[in-house]
Amino acid sequence: MNKIIEVEGKIEDIVIGENYDSVYIPFYEREGDEIIDGSLMYPIELLPKKGRYSVIVYPINFELRGVETELDQNVGNNVSVCTFSGRTVEKGRSRGVRLHDDSNQTPGFVTDQSEFLPEEFEDGDECFVTIEVHYPYEKQLEKHSEERIEEFRERFKNDVEDIRDMTG
Repeated sequence: MNKIIEVEGKIEDIVIGENYDSVYIPFYEREGDEIIDGSLMYPIELLPKKGRYSVIVYPINFELRGVETELDQNVGNNVSVCTFSGRTVEKGRSRGVRLHDDSNQTPGFVTDQSEFLPEEFEDGDECFVTIEVHYPYEKQLEKHSEERIEEFRERFKNDVEDIRDMTG
């Protein structure tokens, strides 16, 4: 069983963790009658290298599989493609997938408020998730100069450091 989900989301928060510094990216998409509503908690280090700042709307693709898949992390300047093992979690009406890397750390979480996860996945099931995050560089240049983008990147780095210092 495979399911591919395509959404767009924007960083809403930075979360400093014990093992990973992460970003919280909510997403909401409507495709005809289908609504995709959820969020992604994702390590900053796995975002595309040039797209690590907060004013971007990232195109994000999720592929969920029940078949074992090799875990991999490929982070480039404009595209990041990472595959994780996962375990589905249900709490009340919310569902999600807790992501695990090859060292069995939990670098992230995908929430599902709108039942986009296949019904075949039940609470506690193992699955594999590939997350592809794009940095839409051309769209950013339509809105901001390269100099302004560099300022955004620098501000984002400083924000992460400030939050680390406060939680440290």
